[in-house]
Amino acid sequence: MGAHDMTSPQVDVAQALAADPTLMSLLRSQAAARPSHPAIVAMTGPNDPDPRVFSYADLLGRVEATAAAFAGFGLDRDSSVAIHLPVCPESVVAFIAAASVGIAFPLNPLLSADALTSQLDLGAAAILLSATSQAAGEGPKGPGATCRPVRQLILDLGAGDGGSDWRDFLAASPTPSPEFGTGRTAALFHTGGTTGSPKLAELSEANLVAGALLAAHALAYRADDRILNGLPLFHVGGLIDIVLASFAVGGTVILPSPLGARDPNVVSGIWDLVDRTRTTLIGMVPTSLGLVAERPLGDANLDALRGFVTGASPLPGHIALKLQAMTGRPVCQVYGMTELSGICSAQPVDGEIRTLAVGFIPSPMEVRIVDGEAQFRGPNVFQGYRTTAGTSRGSVEGWVHSGDLGDIGVDGQLRLSGRSKDMIIRGGHNIDPAMIDDAALAHPDVLQAAAVAMPDSYAGEVPVLFVVLRPGSSCLVEDIQEFVAARLGEPPARPKQLFVIESLPLTPVGKVARYKLRQEATAYKVREALDHLPFEDVRCDDVAARTVMVVWRVGADAESRREGGRRIESLGLSALTERDQKFGAKRSESI
Repeated sequence: MGAHDMTSPQVDVAQALAADPTLMSLLRSQAAARPSHPAIVAMTGPNDPDPRVFSYADLLGRVEATAAAFAGFGLDRDSSVAIHLPVCPESVVAFIAAASVGIAFPLNPLLSADALTSQLDLGAAAILLSATSQAAGEGPKGPGATCRPVRQLILDLGAGDGGSDWRDFLAASPTPSPEFGTGRTAALFHTGGTTGSPKLAELSEANLVAGALLAAHALAYRADDRILNGLPLFHVGGLIDIVLASFAVGGTVILPSPLGARDPNVVSGIWDLVDRTRTTLIGMVPTSLGLVAERPLGDANLDALRGFVTGASPLPGHIALKLQAMTGRPVCQVYGMTELSGICSAQPVDGEIRTLAVGFIPSPMEVRIVDGEAQFRGPNVFQGYRTTAGTSRGSVEGWVHSGDLGDIGVDGQLRLSGRSKDMIIRGGHNIDPAMIDDAALAHPDVLQAAAVAMPDSYAGEVPVLFVVLRPGSSCLVEDIQEFVAARLGEPPARPKQLFVIESLPLTPVGKVARYKLRQEATAYKVREALDHLPFEDVRCDDVAARTVMVVWRVGADAESRREGGRRIESLGLSALTERDQKFGAKRSESI
């Protein structure tokens, strides 16, 4: 089995998957073909003069040793290694090793201790890998007590080899890696929902390899690529679409900081970093690329740069146009889902600057559009969802329902028109929030924008707009509203309200958390509806933004509360009340 040239037009992903069906065999193929070629370049920061370099031979040796240690500890096909690490080589090594002999379970280091604890229990974690807070660049935020025994290992990333705790673990009774079938669950990724019980997507080892091969093929990665990865490694975008896909072609991944693109120095010094590291591809989420587009090129030499790769959320057109005008390189969109092992479609980085879309579907994947929704099938379709209620399948006859509205253009590219759940329905008229976003972002004083639905007693929902202004802007809200309205040919799409905020709320992977904006809009509308009634506060913590909590003033009479309930119900919402009692206690009741 030799290393695969995934950029060849004759490449057959199915054949490549058959040749190297596991992550370990894929890594062994690359180590045999180019043992001394750098697989990972890890920096402590963008100005690191002496980064750690892992060749493919080095990486394979570390993965094999770690897999043997996991097996010797007793890890099996039903238990997981929870990886609570920053953006570092040890996270990659641990993931591949754990997926080879058990289950790899990367955790989001930004989650609360309670959320991490519930995920550890659901993921059947036997080992928890974490780092010293100094090395991780994060605060001391770790999981609390779990309901199951977990061996916790603290890695000292500053030591360069994981520290004595990690060395002792690797040296203790290593066992040859067992051979498991590629259809078993090999990885867990948190997905779906934002509150309440966790939901984990189960990916097989075949899914992981297929996702890597398909992403490398769709993006036209090359063996000489040096990909600057600004994405986190607890998500399929950074881990599969960047790291594992790079390994699939024998390329090099550059990790610029333990914080990735969340390190402000990475963004502020991006062009010098690209120049010094001879970066060929930059991988970042759109929010990070928006900040990069604001940085002047200066004297940086970008001769090696081939283009930009971005995903996780829709890319605003003005950011792509600005970066392409600045650098002359294409900005290529990747569209992926956790349930599809990170890849649904992508624009190849082949030098061509294409119209804004999410690219082509790589063979042997299939796509169909049903009632406007894009649905996908292929070797990268996940196994199902693991929840506290049990495991359920996430596909119907192999088809995954994306929840995204889209169509295939005449050029063969998939274009998305928004999330079905984000669609604003005003009096039966469907409004794509991205259309409003784009109109607002065309204003010179608007840095970021996001439109959402606000409840309305007459139309059901109306669009409202949240914007972040550029520093130093003195633009009036009314001016922006007029500007946006003039660029929207559909009068129902014109925002009824505009809110100026300091920053847009983001999910851990950089997507705009529109549900939080819907909550803000709903609470605002209810406060407006309760005007002149004796309430103290209105809160909306419901992810669907359909239920609100009303805090009434002490002594508020029953008729006021009933009237408030009627006004809230007229908006299509339900409510709970919170009322101060005699001794300061509070209770909740239906209105």
